[in-house]
Amino acid sequence: MGLAQFADWLDQTPFSTMLKTEFWIVPTLQSIHILSVCLVFTGAVVVCLRAWRVMGTDWTPQLWARRLYPTQWWALLALVATGTLQVLAEPPRELTNFYFQTKMVGVLLAALLALWLSRRFYREEADSTPAILKAASLLLMLLWGAIMFAGRWIAYA
Repeated sequence: MGLAQFADWLDQTPFSTMLKTEFWIVPTLQSIHILSVCLVFTGAVVVCLRAWRVMGTDWTPQLWARRLYPTQWWALLALVATGTLQVLAEPPRELTNFYFQTKMVGVLLAALLALWLSRRFYREEADSTPAILKAASLLLMLLWGAIMFAGRWIAYA
């Protein structure tokens, strides 16, 4: 069974049908998903800007990481949960879409990079940030921007 056939089968399941037919479910999921994107992206931008000493220099990178990363991980969990339910609501549109697949690879890379960064920032007590952490934080911010871009283009492909 190929991906398209699996998506068609999944589309016919009672759970998928229920998600599509209840008028309030998909808009609610989308709203929670977008708010979670805001939390994750904002946290990435703040950590990146702090790593580059553009803002928030009254706190060390470690303090920013301790303040922001727990919220970001909960928001990422909400992203995965609401995103999964949205995929189940429209499997053929999502699963076979190039932008969706690109977005999923990006989310995986961003989560791994964020995990690595959070572990490094939690140990970083100095006020300065090593170049590798500056580059990685900038990459994370750009990666989340690309993920958001790909997410918007799912509707147009």
